[in-house]
Amino acid sequence: MIATIDARADEIDSTLSTGRLRPECIDLRNATVLPGFYLALKSMTVLEVAKFLIRYDKAFGEIGCPPRVPPFTDVVCTIEVISVLDGEKLSNIEYMDREERRALPFSKVIEFSSKKKHEGNQRYKENDFGGARRAYFKGANILEDYPVLNEADNEQRLSLLFSLYSNLAQCCNKMENWAQSCVVCKKGLGCSGAVSFRPAKIYYRYGRN
Repeated sequence: MIATIDARADEIDSTLSTGRLRPECIDLRNATVLPGFYLALKSMTVLEVAKFLIRYDKAFGEIGCPPRVPPFTDVVCTIEVISVLDGEKLSNIEYMDREERRALPFSKVIEFSSKKKHEGNQRYKENDFGGARRAYFKGANILEDYPVLNEADNEQRLSLLFSLYSNLAQCCNKMENWAQSCVVCKKGLGCSGAVSFRPAKIYYRYGRN
């Protein structure tokens, strides 16, 4: 989804920003979804891409959302629907929104990401580089901004995150997706600066780009 102000090129929101690891999962049962976005999504089918003009009263209203969205502002929104999930699947950790994931116990987060790393390793051995990349993405996504409570947990989080990014970079290189490989290598190197790692592999993978 990309949202811009009507008649201007200013982007006010996007789920396609650089470095985002997965498509945005929007729960239409959530009252915080803007009315115009809700109505737009309800009118669409899977794999459809459409552009909507959302009037101010169905977007940010008379007040707007300062400083980026002035009062009484219409919004142009381009939306792509990748898939539709039933309510039961939304309780699965990989489909939770950011706040729901952040509320999980740290042990659950580490368990999920470790399983995704193992899944990615298995798929890589089978030369399923696309499947491995998806698994590593999912494992890294939940760890990326998880609010740890102490240094020990943070070191464990960063260690696993570094490993996921390093493996992800290797998959991207195998698939010759050099731009994405650069992004995840930089993320991995950011983790390595915080704790005692030996980042030789990720430097090598970064250098291949």
